[in-house]
Amino acid sequence: MRGTNSVSRLIECMLVTPFDRYLEQVKKNKINLSLKKLDLEHYGEKSTADAKMLVNAEDAASREQLQELVRKESRAENNKLKNELERLNKHMKYLTNAKNGERGHEPSGGASAKRNPNSTPLTKNQKKKGTRRRPKILRIR
Repeated sequence: MRGTNSVSRLIECMLVTPFDRYLEQVKKNKINLSLKKLDLEHYGEKSTADAKMLVNAEDAASREQLQELVRKESRAENNKLKNELERLNKHMKYLTNAKNGERGHEPSGGASAKRNPNSTPLTKNQKKKGTRRRPKILRIR
């Protein structure tokens, strides 16, 4: 009898128990699928209907509100652009002054300053620049 008992246990372990577990899993899957279907039908349609109702109940924005919103946005954008333009102008002035003199200072008069011909006349000790002629060079061919 011991032999038949072990054979029946073996058959039960190899065939019956896995099949029972398979049937339990199929049952759980069917239940889960039906619950998901109900959830989607109920809440999907309900949420869509609720959203439609909210959109339909909402008033359209008035023309004045839209114009005020546009004014605010354009004013903010214009202020940004004005600030950027001022910053660039300051930087351009700095660069222009840096070319003319050291760090924005105007060069002072001195040895490097050119003399204006309409200004005070030269004294007898000062020489006029550029009045001396260069001699012509003859080229021989």
